[in-house]
Amino acid sequence: MLKVYLKQAWNLIRQERLFSLIYIVGTGLSVSMVMVLSIVFYIKIANIYPETNRDRMLVAKSGMIKHKNGSNSSSSLSEGMVNTCFGSLKGVEAVALISRNSG
Repeated sequence: MLKVYLKQAWNLIRQERLFSLIYIVGTGLSVSMVMVLSIVFYIKIANIYPETNRDRMLVAKSGMIKHKNGSNSSSSLSEGMVNTCFGSLKGVEAVALISRNSG
């Protein structure tokens, strides 16, 4: 049964070379894109050296304040704000601040 199936498949590949090539290349590209995306997402979220505790890390890029009149303000966090908000949390081992100086 398997031998007959393989003979039929080989004959169809030989008869329709263009479509067979398109199907095979399309399947290969889709499988390779899924693998590339899964590897990229794994590298972004996994605990890989030097960030071995990435799953326990909090990254805050900016802060936002909602005023009573309905307006919003947002900006980068200052050193005092970072120490006040994140330094007083329970279980915090370390707090780091990275600033971008303009000029």
